[in-house]
Amino acid sequence: MSTLSVIINTKNSERFLEECLQSVETVADEIVMVDMASVDQTRAIASRYAKVKLFQYPNPEVGFADPAREFAFAKASGDWLLIIDSDERMPEKLAGLVRQIVDGKQGERVPVADAYFIARHNEIFGKMIDKTGWYPDYQLRLWRRGQIKWRPQVHTMPEILGTSAYLPADKELAFVHHNYQTVQQFVERANKYTTFGAEKLATSEQGQNWTPQRLWQSFFGELWRRGFQEEGLLEGNHGVVLSLLQASCELITSAKAWEAEGFTDVTLTEAELKQMWREWQREANYWWADLQVRQTSGLKQWYWRLKRKMASKA
Repeated sequence: MSTLSVIINTKNSERFLEECLQSVETVADEIVMVDMASVDQTRAIASRYAKVKLFQYPNPEVGFADPAREFAFAKASGDWLLIIDSDERMPEKLAGLVRQIVDGKQGERVPVADAYFIARHNEIFGKMIDKTGWYPDYQLRLWRRGQIKWRPQVHTMPEILGTSAYLPADKELAFVHHNYQTVQQFVERANKYTTFGAEKLATSEQGQNWTPQRLWQSFFGELWRRGFQEEGLLEGNHGVVLSLLQASCELITSAKAWEAEGFTDVTLTEAELKQMWREWQREANYWWADLQVRQTSGLKQWYWRLKRKMASKA
């Protein structure tokens, strides 16, 4: 029978670690936990689980878990590897399916593959988020040993050497992720992520020649997507705030890349300003009509389809 190593990277993870470990204890043959100099009860909690093999990452000040992934993989002995974050929980049904995949008994519903993407259901600001682009939030989490080449950079996609597949977007087959618990937590992480994103952007062709139009669109392009296309406006206060916060992250990333360019000064002509305003109105009309199309039926839907078509041609 094939074996499964569950990988967990931790740093001051006491709040949700117990829940995480309990959820994988039965499915894992071993749990490889790599800690990054925790000063809370993280290590004490881990010591209560017989399957946990605890290691200390030699460069804990790095600030992100991604560079420590390869270190953790090297400590694992399983035929299959699965990553779970310390603030996540694996539902019982998902654990059962993962075990079936490892044992080669997943049935016809799930294709045979070397690597699997698994959905996440995110809890943000005390609510499980279903819209705003946060579900199904697929992540590459399960693969056969030797089939993944991980990149140490933050939030980069690993290279899949073999075949891959997606598990069904069923919430019983999705990791439960205790994501942002407070707005302050969101803002603090956003500052780190936007700095990293800006550094990456500034070294690319897209990170040059910043104009008022590009900076403006970096915010509103994301706002249209999160709030309208991903229906954040239909998720109440949570969806509205998340849409605005995430649009702000895109703007901050662009602004930091503009800073790296030397705060170049570009002004708009009167014609450019009018064109920018017309484009904003067109996009606002289009996305409002698009949202209404998905929320209506019959003659109302026909009306909004017409409005959307007119906006797309304006």
